[in-house]
Amino acid sequence: MDSLDRRQGLSSEQVAQRVRDGLSNADEGIKTKTEKQIILENTFTFFNILNFVLALFVLLVGSFKNLLFLGVIFSNIIIGSFQGIRAKRTIDKLSLISAPKASVLRDGKLQTIPVSGIVMNDVLHLSTGQQICADAIVLEGEAEVNESLITGESDPVLKRAGDELLSGSFIASGECIARADKIADRTYISSISRSAKTIRETQSVLMKSLKRIITVIAVAIFPIGALLFMNQYQICGELKEAVERTAAALIGMIPQGLMLLTSTALAVSVIRLSVRKVLVKDLYGIEMLARVDTVCLDKTGTLTEGSLYVEDTVSFDGSDVQPLLSDLAAALG
Repeated sequence: MDSLDRRQGLSSEQVAQRVRDGLSNADEGIKTKTEKQIILENTFTFFNILNFVLALFVLLVGSFKNLLFLGVIFSNIIIGSFQGIRAKRTIDKLSLISAPKASVLRDGKLQTIPVSGIVMNDVLHLSTGQQICADAIVLEGEAEVNESLITGESDPVLKRAGDELLSGSFIASGECIARADKIADRTYISSISRSAKTIRETQSVLMKSLKRIITVIAVAIFPIGALLFMNQYQICGELKEAVERTAAALIGMIPQGLMLLTSTALAVSVIRLSVRKVLVKDLYGIEMLARVDTVCLDKTGTLTEGSLYVEDTVSFDGSDVQPLLSDLAAALG
């Protein structure tokens, strides 16, 4: 882009063409599961299907009063769906770009537009306090950029002509003109946001154990159920009574209480974490958190509030470290 382009920026026709070509900064977002998908996933689990099959046989013989065991199933569905939808809505709101407006040069005039209106090769005017909303190349001027949100380093970085600016960082001081080089999901910050939003399969030991139990029961329950039904039908001679007795016996073989207690305990843990403003994406993530005994932090100030305090000091040579800590605090203060 030559000096004339830098003064004029893109024309209205060029902007319209880039929008048509899909080269705008519109946030496509990360496609999380829909609420319908979350409800269906929590409804049609192997455990629930097993109970639904038994409920179907009971319904077919018109024994509606013996369907109370479905209360456990619906409780599990409600707990799992509620937590999944709550996590989805919070994740959908997750955004590392918070600047509502951007200053661009178009048709030789400086304009203020929404961040989503930035297109490829737009000439951006950046000044102190503004957030960079697209990966860009500095064309003119120089500025100190705070990239702590991207790199974790709080020290400002001096940017001159030809240097790269990363979206999500801030102009700490100075002023510059830059060309939008990467936009939307092509930016560096988008890869970070995508990683945070992507739902990964939870590798839970508890969940695997419960699935293994249900699988073993399912393999055994059908032949046992068939034998029980034939036995009960021979004894009572009535189809309805035989089905009711068989269903009652098979329901007793399925650990419904275990599933309900597990879901309830995890849900209570999620509620307690929510009070502390912690988002749990999956119920079984509580188990993983329970297995953590050490949290390692490189420093404070970027991800934390910087309010850590000394609990105790240990001297390797037996010397008194208090004077040294006092001198350090005085020097840093």
